[in-house]
Amino acid sequence: MKQKFTLILLLALCLKGYGQVQDTSIHFDQKLVKRLIYKEFANLINPESNNIIGNFASIDAKDAELNFAGNIVFKNGSILGIKANGGITDGLLSIFSNTEFNTKFGADVQYNFLFHKKKTIEYFRSEYLKYKKQEGKLKQEYKIKKIELEHENAKNELNIEIVKIQSEIKKKEKAITDIGKLIDTTTTLNKDSLALQTKKLQIDLEKQNSELAFNQDQLAKIPSKSQQETELNNWYNLKLDTIESNIKISGFKLGWFSIGYGISNNSFKLFDPSSPFDSQVSKHNFLSHSVELKYNYYIYTPVAYKTFFISVGAKYSFEDNLSSLTKVEISEAESYGPNNERKITDKYNAYKGAYKDSLHTVSFNADFYYFLFKDNKAAIHIYPEEKIATGIEPITNLGFGFLFTFKNKTESGNIVNIEPYANLFDLANNRHSEESLVKRSDYGLRVTFPFNFKTNVKSK
Repeated sequence: MKQKFTLILLLALCLKGYGQVQDTSIHFDQKLVKRLIYKEFANLINPESNNIIGNFASIDAKDAELNFAGNIVFKNGSILGIKANGGITDGLLSIFSNTEFNTKFGADVQYNFLFHKKKTIEYFRSEYLKYKKQEGKLKQEYKIKKIELEHENAKNELNIEIVKIQSEIKKKEKAITDIGKLIDTTTTLNKDSLALQTKKLQIDLEKQNSELAFNQDQLAKIPSKSQQETELNNWYNLKLDTIESNIKISGFKLGWFSIGYGISNNSFKLFDPSSPFDSQVSKHNFLSHSVELKYNYYIYTPVAYKTFFISVGAKYSFEDNLSSLTKVEISEAESYGPNNERKITDKYNAYKGAYKDSLHTVSFNADFYYFLFKDNKAAIHIYPEEKIATGIEPITNLGFGFLFTFKNKTESGNIVNIEPYANLFDLANNRHSEESLVKRSDYGLRVTFPFNFKTNVKSK
């Protein structure tokens, strides 16, 4: 019961922290708030968590594993995420090998949708005033264009321009005719000067005839009134999208549900020291399935010590107990030559312990991040888990780490996450391991280099 009490206490502390955050008064209209929330929702990226929001790819060079995720954003703002991982060979990720799943292949599909009562945004007043000023100017310009359209202003202006050009053409044609008469009849005027004036007038006349033909063609090609209205509305919406996209949000609060299904393949070697020598090492393969429901809640602000993320979920899975076995390295040597001078050693990993598969398992888990310092440059990460499986004792696991986040100076720069972590396995030792909690637990350093692709969302 002690480990269960610890788990409940951790979750209670997490939820208490969220209760201290105050809602923000919203001046933007709700349609715009909804769009801004969807935009932030689509840009959430967290490769270390179970939530497959955003697009990223990362490579773990040590274990030769590839992880990638992508998403499809629907018009209602919900997101379908797809995540896959597996071992890589020569830069290739294979799903099947000899009609069997890759040794480390896993895939998840997750549908995420917002909980509409749990969303607000934070912004600076100057940002709101800037938006209202640009919006007002755009609306005024739209009204003027609308009135001009209703009064067929474009057609009228072209007709006026055509009449004006035609009048200028007639004047120049008359002037050319008059100069020609002077050249034919005069004896006192300089005929070369008159001829030069004629050529200049003819050049201007050619230019104006070209302008006249162009305007007449434009007049003939003026679209119908309904088409012009459509073009005007498209222009307005495009300009408004640009203005809204430039709004800088200083913080936000949102909650969403995630429903997911996943498969994962375990292909490994099992070592049993009590068996005869030739059968001590055996090959095993098991494909597990899981269904999961999560609720996620995220409060983001650049203010130090005010950003939180919590995810609470329940998962049913059909799996094995590979994670509870002990990983060992086995070396096998073969000798060659008349006196066995040459030896070849083959090293590989295997697992030792009582292996069980086809276990119906229910687990309850949580992910909690408490971000520290200005601009959330670091975070305390706690992720407890309670697993209950058929035929074996339930176990309580507790993981924690300290996450450092690094960003490029440019807004689109890649994020680098570094997290020293510790996974404490089976706190109460219900699996009766001979090793102490310290020895049977996992410690390490996570380093991921995700390549991020932001998604433009225009939901309204």
